[in-house]
Amino acid sequence: MATLTDRDKRTIRIGGVILVGYLVVFFGLKLWRHLEAERADYGRLVLEARLMEQQFATYDARSELLEKLRKESGVDLSKIAKASMVTKASEAIQQAAMGGGIKLGPVREAPGNSARGELAVIQLEATGQVQGILGLIHQMHTLGYPVIIDSIEMKPDSRQPGMLKLDVDLVILDLDRWRPAEGRTRA
Repeated sequence: MATLTDRDKRTIRIGGVILVGYLVVFFGLKLWRHLEAERADYGRLVLEARLMEQQFATYDARSELLEKLRKESGVDLSKIAKASMVTKASEAIQQAAMGGGIKLGPVREAPGNSARGELAVIQLEATGQVQGILGLIHQMHTLGYPVIIDSIEMKPDSRQPGMLKLDVDLVILDLDRWRPAEGRTRA
């Protein structure tokens, strides 16, 4: 075997260093991209978990609110049929409005989205003084029925000074759907 001169040894060392440097850069970039993708996936999973946690917190809050309303009102909603619950809730809302001196416009009832746990949607138009309108809004949670204000629009009535026009969409919830199951935990 021929002996290598110092120049040949130096050339081989430089070539080896360049080859190792190339491999480190090439595989280092691959490793970096892989680790970055893993970090992004982990971040996405954490975000999804937080969103689900917020969603469950919203459902728990609604359930607790309904339970509180049931206790405050003394109305046992489990003994009222679903079909008559919508009618009775609508009557209670209309009586509360009239009791506050509010003139009711058209009241429309539509079936709710059962997939979201809704029995019905009530669209209500009313006109009244500011105190009466705000009193009605405040009174919604004391009616004794699972009513949630979905959307609300208040604007001044241009025909009468000091009066407000109210357009509100109310959702009547299906209590069987929102009642927490015994022993059920959310993980």
